[in-house]
Order: sequence, then structure tokens, then C-alpha cells
Amino acid sequence: MITIVERSQPRIAVNALAQYLIAPAGRRHRIIVEQKRPKTFQVNYYDPATDAICEFLAGQIGHEELLSHRRGVIGAPVTKEWGLRRNESCGEAIRAVANARPDSGLAGLVVKRAKRRPPKMVIGSVLVSVRPELFLVRKREDGRVERGYLKLYFSKNAPLTQQLGKYIAAIVHQYAEMRLAERGGCDRELCRVLDVFTGNAFIAPIAIKRNRADIAEACREIGAMWRHV
Repeated sequence: MITIVERSQPRIAVNALAQYLIAPAGRRHRIIVEQKRPKTFQVNYYDPATDAICEFLAGQIGHEELLSHRRGVIGAPVTKEWGLRRNESCGEAIRAVANARPDSGLAGLVVKRAKRRPPKMVIGSVLVSVRPELFLVRKREDGRVERGYLKLYFSKNAPLTQQLGKYIAAIVHQYAEMRLAERGGCDRELCRVLDVFTGNAFIAPIAIKRNRADIAEACREIGAMWRHV
């Protein structure tokens, strides 16, 4: 069942914020409306695929187990056409990961499931929901430990462009600095987004100040417009 809620406080998901950063004026207005009154399927559409993909990328299950989970997702009982389409889409997402390079750029890293309900990042008056799925750790030979997060991006019909991928990774980096400040900080190169359907991964860009300024200005606009939409 699809329901619509209305949020009183300015709030936006990481993917929507990145899309806002590159969108023309008309599309920006629609993004704010969609975030203020989200449909529930926009929030959790790929949940049935996420756990299996994370377990596979973290090395907790193998290729055959991943494919077995895919069959279970596709065959899960549903009562409406929407549920059938959702199962098929989640199955396609799992298959895309199964057919991709085995390590998805994660070789040599310790990969763990990140917290499922982490605190949101506050930028200006806006709550930014980042919710990275995986926590990444790299142990250097000199004893240094580097940390970061990986965000999964799900969209069959709108693959990540270079610009959009870099902005999402930049937001993940800003979030990682907030979350990991008391654990030794984070490493920019371990702050990433992975396009599940294409297998393309994007690392947080070097131009931190410029990207942070863009993100802050976007959140200022969203906060100012929220009560008017």
C-alpha cells in the first residue's frame, strides 16, 4: 500500500539532495515537494535486496547464496501488481551485483554493515538522511587505520552520472567526518557511492570546500522554501 506523509521539518535524502544540486529551478521545486510529502515506496522500495547485497559485498555470503536469495525475493508472495514489480526490480538489483566484478573495488578492505538507523546530518536547518549501508576500514602497513562509508545507489532507469555520483560521495564524506570524528576521523578515498545496476563506483572528490559550499547553499534554499511548498 502506498501512503503519503507530510514532514513539518525540512528533511531530504542524500540522493535527492545530490539531484537538487544539479537540477534546474523547476525540478528543484518538485524535489522539495517530493521530500516534504514522500510516498512510502520511495523510501523502502529496494529493502528486500539490500541486506543480501551488503552481506555479499562484506564477504559474509558467497555467489551461490546471493543467487539463492535472489530467487527467494522474486518468488516472495505478493497481493498487488506493485509488489510483483518490486520483487522483480529487487531481483534485478541482486543479479547486477552477482554479475559484477567480485570485489566491487573493496579488495583489501574490512567491510561491515553500517548502523541501520544512524542519526541524520544537520546542514543549516535541514536534516540530511545519508544512511550508508557499509562501513569500510583499511589497515595500513604502518599501523594507521583509515575509515569511511559506502552508499548503495539503486535506480534501473537513471544511472549515476559523473556529476551526480561525485556529489553523493561528497555528502557521504561530510557525513563520515561527522560520524567518525571520535574514532580517528575518516579517509576521503573510503567515502564512496556504488551504482548497483551499473557497477560504477564514485569516490568523494578532492574539491572539498567547493562541494561543501554548494551543499550548504542547497540546504539553505531547501530550508527557506520548505514552508511554501
